[in-house]
Amino acid sequence: MKRIFSTRTPKNKGEERPKPAPSVTDRPPRKSRPTSERRSESGGTRGRICFECDVSALTASGRYGRELLLASRGIELPLSLQVRKSYDHDEAFVLPNFLETLAQRPPIGTIRMVCLPAFALPDRVDGGRYWAMTSFNPDRLSDVERRALRRPERLFVPTEAHAARLGKEKIPKNIISVLEPAVNPGVFGPKAVWPTERLDKGKAFTFISVISPLRRHGIDLLLRAWVEEFRAGEPVRLVLKLSHLPRLKKRLPYEISDLAMRLGALNRLFAPVSVLEGFWEEDDLAGLIAGSNALVCPDRLPFTGFRIREALACGVPVIAPASVRSVVLLDEETGYLVDTHEVDQPADSLFPGSPACRVSEPDVASLRRRMREAFLAAAEGRRRGEEAVRRSAKLTDWENRARLLLRQTER
Repeated sequence: MKRIFSTRTPKNKGEERPKPAPSVTDRPPRKSRPTSERRSESGGTRGRICFECDVSALTASGRYGRELLLASRGIELPLSLQVRKSYDHDEAFVLPNFLETLAQRPPIGTIRMVCLPAFALPDRVDGGRYWAMTSFNPDRLSDVERRALRRPERLFVPTEAHAARLGKEKIPKNIISVLEPAVNPGVFGPKAVWPTERLDKGKAFTFISVISPLRRHGIDLLLRAWVEEFRAGEPVRLVLKLSHLPRLKKRLPYEISDLAMRLGALNRLFAPVSVLEGFWEEDDLAGLIAGSNALVCPDRLPFTGFRIREALACGVPVIAPASVRSVVLLDEETGYLVDTHEVDQPADSLFPGSPACRVSEPDVASLRRRMREAFLAAAEGRRRGEEAVRRSAKLTDWENRARLLLRQTER
């Protein structure tokens, strides 16, 4: 096993790292125009949207907020940002100039847009109208999620399947909007360059997984399939880019707290595993994905399929359970579908407040077969990746998503 602890190397070595944004209490008072009196192109009035999200996270909720904020530069959408930390990140994390500027301004707005999964939505927001850009598994909802989804005044969800599930829960249709995730084509594409200064590319067939120790993401299933299928000496390797590390002191039931022990067991008897920790800039992450041969997504409960979308846009076929088709378009033309089987999960084992339930988790034997198939037929994998790029070209317009928000503020 190779563990790589990454700290950011500034691209312009002569420049100093920007100082962290001051806290709200440290900021001097600032005069601002009334946020509810801004005029739109159509003549209507609208309020400022204050995004509350973790723009430094690799998670779907962080991606949503980050990309929509960046896309809003092209339209007249008044914004502010309150950074809501979901995980601990390296101090090296540097925001784009536009987001850095937003983070330094007072987090004011008549609309508070909280970007978090449903189980983590707060009871209320501090002032303003409570809107939420959220996700959940459309096949199953816990009681915690049901209660949380009834609090916001408006809900933005990633797919029609999510909207349909909200309809079954008797949530009014007029407060639900589908805002399908896009992929930034300037970052995630087949031409993204492998970050050789961060990790040697080598010649081995590379499986990559952008994953966390949350049990619902199935990293334990992936590691089991890996050690059972591949042996030392085969020209193959597994790269795990962790979005965060488990909170070891808390030993939360929905996280794999003994992840380090499991990784330590991958000794010289098995094919190599590289574990990438810490902050990676998006262009480096995109290069890591684009330079790999296949992405593995062993989710027990898919929420948005964000990692899958980015891999497909990079021209990398995806190995994932058939259950992901409820949140993202994936088939045998663009990836390798893994069989699933029903497994009982105890309460609180998938995410905070998750109920005891049966879920369709990836079958390890099927996962092994599909990984072996991808390894043995690299040319076929490239063909599937080319088809994935062709289809992904239709899902690259974040500005259109930002304009949808603009229209909502004018209601």
